Amino acid sequence: MKKGSFGYLNWKKKISILIAAVLVAMVMIVYFGALRYFGTNRNVFSLLAALMCLPAGKAVVDVVMYVRAKGCSDAAAALIEMRTADLAAAYDLYLTSYDNNYQLSHLAAANRSICALTESDSCNIKEGETHIRKMLQDNGFQDYTIKIFRDRAKYLDRLDEMNRASGSKKNKRDEEVLRLFYQISL
Repeated sequence: MKKGSFGYLNWKKKISILIAAVLVAMVMIVYFGALRYFGTNRNVFSLLAALMCLPAGKAVVDVVMYVRAKGCSDAAAALIEMRTADLAAAYDLYLTSYDNNYQLSHLAAANRSICALTESDSCNIKEGETHIRKMLQDNGFQDYTIKIFRDRAKYLDRLDEMNRASGSKKNKRDEEVLRLFYQISL
């Protein structure tokens, strides 16, 4: 499944849980298997198990991040899908910064305008807009207007406006902006 597809975060959550479980199980098997066989933890397999803890720990952190991230709801996705055929758009983006995380259920870009829908009550909209603006400017995308919506009806109206303004063609620059969001999101 590609990043930006509906259901991506749920799929990624399942995959990361599976990977973490396998890696933690491998650490346990190597360590306790060698401990039982040799009767001591002073062996090369104990060292190997300790080194295997690094990727296992990273996998567990990935699980924590993906469990915290929520994707776009089915109801919102059904309404949004009909309105984004001609727009550069993505589902299930979870942006992180040093201070906050910004859960975006859907994002659309057209004609130097970016709008996003968040279904999270904990998402700070003003800080999210500032964070996105800074990320865009740091990557050479100037003069973009950014608006994050919490109200689904207003967001759908904005998508309709963007569709009318953009016509029936996707802009190459908007696709580049979307790729940037794929790079900076979970």
